[in-house]
Amino acid sequence: MKKKLQIKSLILTLLSFAFFINTQTSFSQTAVTPPNLTTKNWHIQNVSTGQRIMARVCDNIADDIKLVESTEVSECAQYQFKESSTAGAFLMINRSSTAGHIAKNGCDGPVTDQKIRQVSGDNDSACTNWIFKDSDVDGQYRIENVAQGTWMSSADPNFASTKVRLVPNTVMDDTTLWVLVEEGTTLSDASNQFEISKVYPNPVHDILNIDNVKDSNFNTIKVYDILGKEVLDTPFTKTLNLGKLRKGIYFLRLFSNTDTSLNQVIKIHKL
Repeated sequence: MKKKLQIKSLILTLLSFAFFINTQTSFSQTAVTPPNLTTKNWHIQNVSTGQRIMARVCDNIADDIKLVESTEVSECAQYQFKESSTAGAFLMINRSSTAGHIAKNGCDGPVTDQKIRQVSGDNDSACTNWIFKDSDVDGQYRIENVAQGTWMSSADPNFASTKVRLVPNTVMDDTTLWVLVEEGTTLSDASNQFEISKVYPNPVHDILNIDNVKDSNFNTIKVYDILGKEVLDTPFTKTLNLGKLRKGIYFLRLFSNTDTSLNQVIKIHKL
């Protein structure tokens, strides 16, 4: 009996330690200001899905914001960040509606299934203030609501929806990671900085070699033209034949079934 109690005590201690480490990790991220944040217009693109946020109806400030494909470049999917009255925090202003963004049910609302909606751009309450938290990868951020301490996410495990949601800051997966893509970019050139894979030669005539730097479990390759049109869909291979494509700029996208953070986009030049 005494031995069983000792084992039970040890298990509880280990579980408590794991919880402590996870909590420390989530709160240890520091506030940062991304380069050129307030001087350029941005698409806000999710690392997990590759999609970017957009006001559902741009002329109605009461509407939610949703996720759309990375080919969307309209002003409705562009955002300006303005410094707020809170140090280190910013207002997230939609270029088309000039609206800010707020937790849909207010900052006293529930964290679970909490959506984000547009609100007057003049609203400078803590609920409309957002801060950027750094991550382990340069150029990827978590975006936190100042009033709630919750993070923007592309998904809530309890709900199936394309709408952007707020989730607890203990959610450490890639659904809470975002990159800023300069206005007008159809597919994220910024993804090239995530050294998950390298391709060569680039420019390429026919055969493109793919060096899987981190031995990632990729399963699919898709290639898009400069307009975002899919021109190739094939199982993953380390030697990709592009001989049938016309000369020009393309975007190679690698997909992984086991880790969506590896859904990398690489710009290639076909000769």
